[in-house]
Amino acid sequence: MYSLENAMATDITASMPKLFNLKKNYAHAIEIPEGSRIIDFVFTGPIQPNSYKLMQKEYSKELRKLSISQLHVLAIIWQHNKININRLSAVTYLSKEVLIDNFLKPMLNFNLILEENNNKFIPTNWSKLKLGEIFTIEAKLYDWKNAFFQALDNQNRTDYSYIAFPSGNLIKNKKILEKARSRGIGIIEVNSSFGAEIVVKAQKTNLCKDYKKRMFHLKIMCGILNSKFKWKLNILQNEN
Repeated sequence: MYSLENAMATDITASMPKLFNLKKNYAHAIEIPEGSRIIDFVFTGPIQPNSYKLMQKEYSKELRKLSISQLHVLAIIWQHNKININRLSAVTYLSKEVLIDNFLKPMLNFNLILEENNNKFIPTNWSKLKLGEIFTIEAKLYDWKNAFFQALDNQNRTDYSYIAFPSGNLIKNKKILEKARSRGIGIIEVNSSFGAEIVVKAQKTNLCKDYKKRMFHLKIMCGILNSKFKWKLNILQNEN
């Protein structure tokens, strides 16, 4: 049915919005770099059109100017919601001088953070923008053990982590299905004739304040705002 893993991409991208109930105002991307590896598929939504407009108008250029290391520090500030310079230095292992000159000053100039009394820093209104839930999918033809390793890693940064297999023996393997259920990983069956369907539903991760999820959220925001990146949007701009 499929000779290569990327051959499943068309059927996955066509089916996932319906399976994940992302009928409108969502975004997706294929092969997103994350650390030392690639996440095959990422979907997020619903995205509020007004929030998206505000994000583009107020914070698009500013967020895109940040380096990856600056995004890491911004994600830590967002995670804590309010953090002082001493705590930030301890968490990042950076001196206060380096933090101020290379990280905090640019973020203050870009209006991405505000400084309160006693050297405490808080994120500005961009942190209130909601992308919706985040779904990741790893597509594999045969290597189910590596698929589980990647899906478990994805649970550190996503709301729902899935593995997609083509129709065949793997999708009927009780050992694989039970392992997925026990780990909260979802399984999707992909077929070139009928598209894709969920065989095992993923459990939602509890990572609302987790740093890795905040960082991943920031990367998605920057990717969506940068037309040169791989993200494709289905946003109805005329909604209220």
